[in-house]
Amino acid sequence: LSRKEWLGATLVCSGLGVMLGVGSPSAGGFSMSASDWMLSMLAGWGLTLALVAASRRMRWPAPRAALLGLASGVLFGLEDALTPYLLHQLNHHPLSLLMSWQLYMFVLAGVYGIATIQASYAAGPLTAGLPTASVAEPVVGMLIGVFALGEHLATSSLALGLELASAVVMVAGTWMLGRSPL
Repeated sequence: LSRKEWLGATLVCSGLGVMLGVGSPSAGGFSMSASDWMLSMLAGWGLTLALVAASRRMRWPAPRAALLGLASGVLFGLEDALTPYLLHQLNHHPLSLLMSWQLYMFVLAGVYGIATIQASYAAGPLTAGLPTASVAEPVVGMLIGVFALGEHLATSSLALGLELASAVVMVAGTWMLGRSPL
């Protein structure tokens, strides 16, 4: 690996670590209202399908791989949001878990997420698809957690500034890795 790739990887990992460390997401609920479930799933799947469609229009391998990686990260982020509900159901109402649509949405998101990340690896360099997936998953999971599951992030001016700066650092690192010839 060249210095540029090491720097890009360091920026992605550092930015993600700072965002999660400073943001310090608090535990929220395990479930949400039906309308919040619907909105989260429709937004996640809509964004995923739009990213996959956009990737099909890309002529160059790296942007195609990056878009497919981002799509898989969104789906894995949806799985992050579904996991607390499924674990709660498994512990308290195991038989009702089989009747819940969330279980089947989890499986569908996982299967399509794996297929999409594999398509990303086939479409272009690993350095384009993997970082976007790695960044998108926790960000999507955290956004759904904050907006629908009642989790809280640190909101002091310093924390918000560091969270924004870490997002910029992650994007810069992802961009650097996406431009790598590997």
